[in-house]
Amino acid sequence: MGIGADFGISKTYTSLSGIHDLTWAFAIRGMGKDYRPVAGRSALESSFTPSFGIQATVVKNSFISIRPSVGISVPGFQNFRAEIGSDFGFFNIVDVSLSFSLDVAQLTMDSVDAASLLPRISFTFRIPTGNDKKPSLTPGVLTTMSLASWYDGIVGIGAGVSLPLKRGDIQGPEIESSINYIELSPNNDGIQDRQELAIQLTDPSGISEYRWSVLDGNSREVFSAGEASLIPQINSIGAFLSHLTSNPDMVVGAFSIVVNGRGQDGTVLPDGRYSIYLDATDKYGNSTNKEIAVLFIDTEKPEISIGSLTQDEKIFSPNGDGNKDYLRIPQTGSKEDLWVMEFLNQQGIVVYEIAMNDQRPQDLTWDGTDSTGEILPDGVYSYRIHATDRAGNRNSAVLDNILLNSYISPVRLSISDQAFSPNGDGFRDSIEFRPELTKLDGVQGWSIRVMDTRDTTVRTYTGQGIPPRQILFDGRDNTEALLPEGSYKAELSVTYTSGNKPQAMSGIFQVDVTPPQGLVSKEWSIFSPDSDGEQDEILFYQEVFTEESRWVGEIIDEGNRIVKQYIWDRTVPFQLRWDGIDGDTRLVEDGDYRYRLRAEDAAGNRFTSDPVTFTKDTSGAEYLITPEFSAFSPNADGVKDENRLFITQRSRSSVQSYTITIMSANSEGSVRTYSGENSIPNSVRWDGKTDQGRPVADGIYYAQLQVTHNNGSVGTAKTSAITIDTRFPQITISTEDDIFSPDGDSRKDTFRFILDSSEEPEFRGEIQSIDGSVVTEFRWTDALESFEWDGRDSTGNIVDDGDYRLVIMSEDAAGNKTVKQSEPFALDTRKAAVFITLNQAGLAPNNDGYYETIEFGLFMNIVQGLERWAFEVQDASMNTVFLREGVEASDQFTITWDGRNSHGNIMEGAYTAFFTAVYEKGDSPEARSQSFVVDVSGPEQSVSLENTPFSPDGDGLNDELIINLRAVDESSIQAWQFSIFDRNGKLFNTFESEGDVPPNLYWDGISAEGEKVLAAEDYTYTFTTIDRWGNESQSRGVITIDIFVIRDGNQLKIQIASITFLPNSPELVLSQDTPQGLRNALILNRLIELFAKYPSYGIRIEGHAVNITGTQREQEEELIPLSRDRSMSVKQALVAQGMNPNRIEILGVGGSKPIVPHSDVDNRWKNRRVEFILER
Repeated sequence: MGIGADFGISKTYTSLSGIHDLTWAFAIRGMGKDYRPVAGRSALESSFTPSFGIQATVVKNSFISIRPSVGISVPGFQNFRAEIGSDFGFFNIVDVSLSFSLDVAQLTMDSVDAASLLPRISFTFRIPTGNDKKPSLTPGVLTTMSLASWYDGIVGIGAGVSLPLKRGDIQGPEIESSINYIELSPNNDGIQDRQELAIQLTDPSGISEYRWSVLDGNSREVFSAGEASLIPQINSIGAFLSHLTSNPDMVVGAFSIVVNGRGQDGTVLPDGRYSIYLDATDKYGNSTNKEIAVLFIDTEKPEISIGSLTQDEKIFSPNGDGNKDYLRIPQTGSKEDLWVMEFLNQQGIVVYEIAMNDQRPQDLTWDGTDSTGEILPDGVYSYRIHATDRAGNRNSAVLDNILLNSYISPVRLSISDQAFSPNGDGFRDSIEFRPELTKLDGVQGWSIRVMDTRDTTVRTYTGQGIPPRQILFDGRDNTEALLPEGSYKAELSVTYTSGNKPQAMSGIFQVDVTPPQGLVSKEWSIFSPDSDGEQDEILFYQEVFTEESRWVGEIIDEGNRIVKQYIWDRTVPFQLRWDGIDGDTRLVEDGDYRYRLRAEDAAGNRFTSDPVTFTKDTSGAEYLITPEFSAFSPNADGVKDENRLFITQRSRSSVQSYTITIMSANSEGSVRTYSGENSIPNSVRWDGKTDQGRPVADGIYYAQLQVTHNNGSVGTAKTSAITIDTRFPQITISTEDDIFSPDGDSRKDTFRFILDSSEEPEFRGEIQSIDGSVVTEFRWTDALESFEWDGRDSTGNIVDDGDYRLVIMSEDAAGNKTVKQSEPFALDTRKAAVFITLNQAGLAPNNDGYYETIEFGLFMNIVQGLERWAFEVQDASMNTVFLREGVEASDQFTITWDGRNSHGNIMEGAYTAFFTAVYEKGDSPEARSQSFVVDVSGPEQSVSLENTPFSPDGDGLNDELIINLRAVDESSIQAWQFSIFDRNGKLFNTFESEGDVPPNLYWDGISAEGEKVLAAEDYTYTFTTIDRWGNESQSRGVITIDIFVIRDGNQLKIQIASITFLPNSPELVLSQDTPQGLRNALILNRLIELFAKYPSYGIRIEGHAVNITGTQREQEEELIPLSRDRSMSVKQALVAQGMNPNRIEILGVGGSKPIVPHSDVDNRWKNRRVEFILER
């Protein structure tokens, strides 16, 4: 018996220099005690046979695969064998193997039988079995037959069947990607510059290699990366047995790749569509190539432009009047997936938004409504349009200072009366509502609601289209029940198709069904006004129980003619005396009369007292003398300049003579005498003068008649009092203002008249429009009283805007008449409005020439009647820091502020501007601007770095530098830039964009031109931010690059340009007293650490230099010796720190291998370097 074992190692390369599945193996076979069944013959190969073989695939497709092989062995260290052959596979089912062997001992030693030179051949057939779902795990049953010609005509035939202990693996790994669609904008703005894909590879055997690549639209590879070994480890016998017998779906690869839109040279790929493929190969050479994602690169931001509009073009009034009802915004842009258009109020709140999908922006028309279709309040608005495409490119445009000044089309609601009485008497049983619309086009609907004093709606009328001219209200509620007596009002609301909803309130009106009430009585039933002192007057007693606007007392004769009328406001005197004088100041005839008291309230309820009858009887007097006028005014004005004295004679006695004497009531002397004989005239005329022709003084006079009869008897008569009054009524009217606005805002809602007068029986006043039309009337007794007019007509409706005047007249009993009128005054119910616009939302008065001032646009819709205006800027604590005032202004003007307070100081912070206009009519509108800032400081910012020291060598550790950025400013960030510079201050790469700073940047160590950072170098950075007003901040720092290994073809190398030598000397600077020495020490220590990771590699140190002259002489005589000596200095320094000198060789290259063209003066310093080549 015998026992033996083979020991060996093997290595498979999935792809190497164009050769696939290259496998080499080395083994020592036949170790142990062999078995010799026949003396001198062994069943095994010679003991301790070193063997080496190599095999590779040269052809592989779906039809055929060809794998040639070569092997050598040294049996027992006493012979040499060589074998050459090839495997031919067809359709992955049939394999044919041919091989030839050459044995030196057989060819040279007679004692050894020579084998046949014919090739050995074998056939293998695969019979598929098992799992259709996992064909990669079902190698099936293998049947094999072999033929071999040995020696002396002996032919060996062998056959066999292989049954797998577990399912085999003949398919490539399964590949899964977390993302299959990517859109990038690799423009270094920090937004979608990169995308990380999580990759999962599943294979039961483990992954020997993976590689991912990016292909352009023409299937050309523009980038590739990746190599790894992900073969599962078997570190125990149990694991080995499990590996032999189990069939796991083992997830053996989970990693991520970063797609940054750059090509193999590090430059940004052109915009377009790309495909990302991943090729993974398992332990047995089975590979899978799969498109894992589609990549779109788009570095173009959306295009948008808003056309220029003047400030006047940005003012519109969406009130449906056909004039500037819409705001038109011209705009153009690129076609994007989504454009968002927003209108914002002064607080920055979006009030209306429009989304537009897959279109180019077109001109936009806005009607001033919000998202619900309601008209927005008047004010200042802004418009913003913005888009962010799928690649993260974004752009926006803004239109500021949109002025919405709708001045809603006015409507009015008039009423026919101030009160009515729905009592079914047929008189004022209803009241008319009279809607008045200044604009009839576009009326959608209307409503009128009647409200009580608590604003509770008691009756509603609605309709579509234009409301009727009159709507009859019968005093009943919506349930047809009669409303309680009291005060009510009505509100008209009109809806226009434009969205305007103007409203108007009627005047207060009364529902009143209670009539006035009163009583009348008399003292005597007969009176005789003959001036005899006995019952010359009749006395009436009267009492009323309600206050009414007017009471009327009337004395009516037998022919139903009203001979005397009395008018009182609100109430009546308790006693009324009548002296028989009619309304024309004449004595009435004797006869029967009656007196009645009547009233009609504002609602039309009427009252008439029972008449009081009485008799005037002067028949007992022989003579009567009565004046034509109880008062007259001999002042030559043509009115009552004289008074006739009428004489009535009832005596039958003949007249001898008569005398008429006019006497003053203040003295017994006469002032004028008339006399005659035989007969008495019917009348005499007194012109108010004395016998001497002089005018008498104003006062009370009497006329005395004395008649002497022929029989000697005497008859007399006396007039009632005659008043001479030559003075005109005195009336003065003054006003405090010349305009008012009865609009309910509690400011100058009434117009005050200051009145003064002499005492007169009655004054009548009228408010007249400028054309003389009377809109309302007033009445005073005894004297004028100052009052305030509320702008309503006699029925309680607000009159139209316009100019008016007050006219007051008075005529006394003597016929003196005075008419006075006020100066014209204006009634203006237009709603005054003011607005503020800003040319920008802040300023930065720091003398850099940018945003040094801010300009405020001030607007007024009414300038007539402006009393004063004020503009002020207040800080956040509401302290006024800037003030301008005036009394005159145009409807549009500007004010500029330089950010300084009254002391000339600049204080940063938030501010608000206020614009107030005070009008003579009482309006005092105020506008408040949006908040703006005074900002002279740059943003507050910071930078921190992650994954340092940075080593972009593709080993999965610190391959990307994470740059954490922070920048905040009270104003927004306008733009930012993160710039990286090499040791000479030359720009290496830049990240920049407009708008907010991204929280993180990811840098792969590649410059904008595709150049990779140098190992062991310090790169400086500058982080710059600029706020909206041009204030700038900067932060500076250093990015330290670690020493890292790069693959250059089949080589591994380290390039370091920062190792410092003394000038023109091979001496390495190692002094710890200098920065160069400290840095060299760090580099050497890091190299020691790094080389320890590659213990099986030799190291070639190459010194490189810069050939300044470009001559061969400098290269051979100076640079090669210098670079070789410098390489030696580095080697010695490494050996001094413990490295094995046998691992290191040196080479002086001089300037023969520049990595930067010699003509690039700024960068050719990089050619002066030390390279470490790692070789096996």
